[in-house]
Amino acid sequence: METKHTKGKWETFKGSPTEGKIGKLMSFEIYYGHGYRDEAIANAKLIAAAPELLEACLSVRKFLKENMNVLAHFPTRSEQDKLYSAIQKATK
Repeated sequence: METKHTKGKWETFKGSPTEGKIGKLMSFEIYYGHGYRDEAIANAKLIAAAPELLEACLSVRKFLKENMNVLAHFPTRSEQDKLYSAIQKATK
């Protein structure tokens, strides 16, 4: 699957855990109010992990499609729908 997001490593900056770099060209900063620093750091880490999370989801989806006869009813249809919905949200 061809993705449209910025290629390259996404990471948070070591000196400022609420800021990060996306590939070679872009950066991001999570703004937060008093008392929300931990939440902002968690959000920045989630943003930085997004490409790897998408890659893992695509890998699982491919595995599920290729092994449906072996897996039978695992995972459930609801779990598959959640996975496919998350992939679609990230790629459409």
